[in-house]
Amino acid sequence: MTTQLPQNLQMIDMTYYSPYNPDLGFRFGVEAIHGNTQTSCFFGVIASLCPDASFYDANRKEPPGDSVPFTNIDMQSSVATHKFTDGQVAIQNIPEAAGMSIIFDVKKIAAGGKQYEHFGFAVFPMFSQLQNEGVLESYVNSGIFSLPLYQGQPTPDLVAQLRTTKDANLVLQQAASKLKLLETTIIIKCLDSQREVRSIYPLMIPPGALHQELRSDSPLDQVHPRGIAG
Repeated sequence: MTTQLPQNLQMIDMTYYSPYNPDLGFRFGVEAIHGNTQTSCFFGVIASLCPDASFYDANRKEPPGDSVPFTNIDMQSSVATHKFTDGQVAIQNIPEAAGMSIIFDVKKIAAGGKQYEHFGFAVFPMFSQLQNEGVLESYVNSGIFSLPLYQGQPTPDLVAQLRTTKDANLVLQQAASKLKLLETTIIIKCLDSQREVRSIYPLMIPPGALHQELRSDSPLDQVHPRGIAG
């Protein structure tokens, strides 16, 4: 006996696995900086939860409590694709905010340099929302994402808008004409902590996406600056 499946059968969308639970929280990390064409440089990333993204407070006197640095790289990865080995950071007890996002601020330092310079930034909207029996529920955007990088550092005005918005994507769309999009991207992983099974999928780069210049094949241990604290 065979059973005929419905014509409109669809896979379960695991984005809506369970609404966000602040007590359990989420975890995220930086996987790689991809598509880099600059030689002899090293990248670091400062990830800030927004709100409040206190890293950008002009009058801040203490280290920001809502920012996380990612600076440990796989020295055998290529100049074109800097892979990070910091892993993921677990975030708990953060109240839900409809427009919550993570700002990934990418800095670069030249081989032999003494300080980081602004390179680019990306914004990752934390939640997707869904109406469920009249209630608007928030779900963590879980998965591996390749985010576009915009040149420089986010402006104070952009950070201020991201702190109060209910739609981070809308803020970026409205600011697009003032932002310069880079060819380089940042690959990040985010996962709702309610999912007990970790992602089984490794970092995957589409075929042909890597730069073919010889300099792109250089291991990072050949260009990593010495004497700079991670």
